[in-house]
Amino acid sequence: MDDLTLTDEQWSAIEPYLPRSTATTGRPMADRRRRLEGMLFQLTTGCPWRHLPRERFGPYQTVYHPFNRWRKLDVFDRWVRA
Repeated sequence: MDDLTLTDEQWSAIEPYLPRSTATTGRPMADRRRRLEGMLFQLTTGCPWRHLPRERFGPYQTVYHPFNRWRKLDVFDRWVRA
C-alpha cells in the first residue's frame, strides 16, 4: 500500500457517497474502489489521463468517464459537505 491507496477505513467513509450503476446490460462495472484510487492518483500526480498506470487502474477510460460523470453530478461536492 502506498500514500495513494485508500485504507479500508477511508474507503468505508467514502463509499456511501458514490453513485451506484443502474445498468442492467453490457459489461460488469469495474471495481469502484480501484476507479476512485485512479482518480485520486491522477489528481495528485497531475499526469494526463492517458498516462494512468494501466496495470494498476486498467484502461484510463474506466477511470476518466466515471470521474467526468461524477463531477457533473456534484459527487465530489457532496463528499466535501459531508
